[in-house]
Amino acid sequence: MNWQKKNIIFTDNRKRPLYTLEQLKDKSGYTASEAIVNPLIMENILNAFIEVAPKAKSIPTPETGKYAGIPMDQVMQNVTEEDIMEFLEYVRNYPRGYVGKNYRITESFAGWVVSGTPED
Repeated sequence: MNWQKKNIIFTDNRKRPLYTLEQLKDKSGYTASEAIVNPLIMENILNAFIEVAPKAKSIPTPETGKYAGIPMDQVMQNVTEEDIMEFLEYVRNYPRGYVGKNYRITESFAGWVVSGTPED
């Protein structure tokens, strides 16, 4: 997950980091392999989405993009690892609004969905 190297820290719904820089390093100081890091982080991310899904009914239903016409509580409840990775790829490609900041991943994802899941 290259977005971690850009000092982008996503948090859970209680504003606790979903990962630390220490979690991303092995004993020699190198970043741990994605095969080890991703499952740990992804489990925390998916739990955050399940937790917040019932509260997402008040978020507007997206009118365009991949989730057009799907109520946000359903989007959040049914989010997949692929959906999250697509969002994180967007963040990696367009990090300007995220660098050096801590955002709840669920809120950032919802903003991306409501804005039509832009790819650029």
